[in-house]
Amino acid sequence: MKLRKFNYYAFMGVLAYIIYSIITYEEYTWPYNSDSPFFYNYALTVCSLMVFMYFLLPGTRKPFFDSRVRWWEPMKRYNVLLPCFLSRGDLTFTGRILNISKSGVFIEDSVHVKVGDTLKMNLNIFGQNLDVTLEVMNKHTIKGQAGFGAKFRLEDWMQNFKVRSVIRKIKNAQGTEKPALQET
Repeated sequence: MKLRKFNYYAFMGVLAYIIYSIITYEEYTWPYNSDSPFFYNYALTVCSLMVFMYFLLPGTRKPFFDSRVRWWEPMKRYNVLLPCFLSRGDLTFTGRILNISKSGVFIEDSVHVKVGDTLKMNLNIFGQNLDVTLEVMNKHTIKGQAGFGAKFRLEDWMQNFKVRSVIRKIKNAQGTEKPALQET
């Protein structure tokens, strides 16, 4: 089951119903047929109340309402061939982005890059200039192409907005059956 707003409300609704059913218990009604609920039902209600209160905490609610927090769900990646400029300290070199998502990029391998490096990336796409910081997470091969995976280190909401805007434009440009986006 995926963490979505609907699931949060459905789960909290079931917990609220369990608590409500014990509070409004009527003697000798189904399913208990006794003058009070069984001990098991009280224990279940106390556990439900504790879980209910836990899920009211902001940190627990966040994955349901903010997709960026759900690191275990992979972001949709878009295959592209986009030239970019990368820099580390005084060294500036060119690279080619092979795929991109909201969380990061996969760039053609370079001898200037090793895992753990922090790079500055400059990308000009759709008339928009995107300057972001990258953290190199790994080096591997995808479909026979060696490269490195880098995670975006977005410094403010404006960078986040720009990255999402670029991803949205790439998604719209590619559609569902168009070939990979290329810029020269």
